[in-house]
Amino acid sequence: MVGKRNFAVKKDMNKKSYAIVICIGIILLFSVKLNYTLPDDVFPTPEKSERTRKWGFVFDKKTIIKYKYDDADEFSSGLARVELNGVWGYIDKTGKEVIPLGYDFAYNFNEDLAKIGLNGKYGFINQTGIEVVQPKYSHVGDFIEGLAWVELNGKYGYIDKTGKEVIPLNYDAAGNFSYSPAKVKFNDKYGYIGKDGEVVIPLIYDEADDFVNGYAQVRLAEKTGIIDVNETFTVQSMKILLLEAIKNKYVLFSAHGSGIESSHIKIENVTDMQLHLIIPEGTFLRAHSSNYQSMVLTGPKDVVLDAGKTYEGNVNTACMNISRSVPDGDVTFGLSQRPENHLLTKLIRLLNEGDYTYSVKQAAVWIVTDGADYDDMGILHNQFYQRIIDLEDYQKAVSIVNEARNLK
Repeated sequence: MVGKRNFAVKKDMNKKSYAIVICIGIILLFSVKLNYTLPDDVFPTPEKSERTRKWGFVFDKKTIIKYKYDDADEFSSGLARVELNGVWGYIDKTGKEVIPLGYDFAYNFNEDLAKIGLNGKYGFINQTGIEVVQPKYSHVGDFIEGLAWVELNGKYGYIDKTGKEVIPLNYDAAGNFSYSPAKVKFNDKYGYIGKDGEVVIPLIYDEADDFVNGYAQVRLAEKTGIIDVNETFTVQSMKILLLEAIKNKYVLFSAHGSGIESSHIKIENVTDMQLHLIIPEGTFLRAHSSNYQSMVLTGPKDVVLDAGKTYEGNVNTACMNISRSVPDGDVTFGLSQRPENHLLTKLIRLLNEGDYTYSVKQAAVWIVTDGADYDDMGILHNQFYQRIIDLEDYQKAVSIVNEARNLK
């Protein structure tokens, strides 16, 4: 009996021991969760709660900073920007608000300073919350190489990390230095300056981007390309009239007839740059044979053609020289400038702006180029030998021509 009682006592003690171990384990588990410490070089990640729609921070599926913010961002320079009830501040990895939530806007730290906004103005703070640059500028950029662009009353310049305006606010726009000259704009032209404020690339460009890896994209008139820090401009793309491209031997051009409503063109880019070719409405395709009608474009055509590539396609045209034959596929054309026919120029503009059938466009062109009347236009017919240009089309064309005559 004694042995059985001792066994029962031991069994009871074992149960108590297990219970104590379990309790200690639970206590330790909660203790670990409540006192979870991240390594120095590890930061929690912002996460939004699907249930509360609030933001908190987690690491390894553990909540490190509770879900209470309306917005939050990744940690940067040891701090994370957070927003609650419309105001922003910064917290450390433990959740402590080291820079109180009091700004209308707050941005990540860059070169130990962060942009902040208050009452529609911008400045900079350091990581202790001191406003190194008071919020007084309309816009500011990030600090790069110790300088940041700032804008006040529509003028741009640069400040250093103490807030001193080291490059006066004289420009209409400004960019970042990015270990290269900085883009500036003055009198609608772009160029580049050094950190001392001296112009290193003249302000002659119509468009310009910041330098990246020693090169910047720029546009000079109709030429787009890249420029290096030595001012070498390499043209990569050009916007140009097709006629000018032909004269400059940038392209090889040919065209042939394709019926009464269109003509077929072929353009080969023989340069090492991209060409954006402009073919305005009113451009002439002159027939090489005097037996056939020449054509005029009734709408514009743009062709973007990479280096060494060829384009083939149709352009919308109308016939001229009503007494001549309609050009077929064997008839070739040359491209020419618009003639000094101001009425035709105004007419083509109206035809391009409106939504007219081909028959109306053709009738209007013949009225202007050939003085044609309704009877003259009976030469165009369909397969059933019915007129293509009927009386209603002709009358509409006359109305458009009269409207063109009244244009200044």
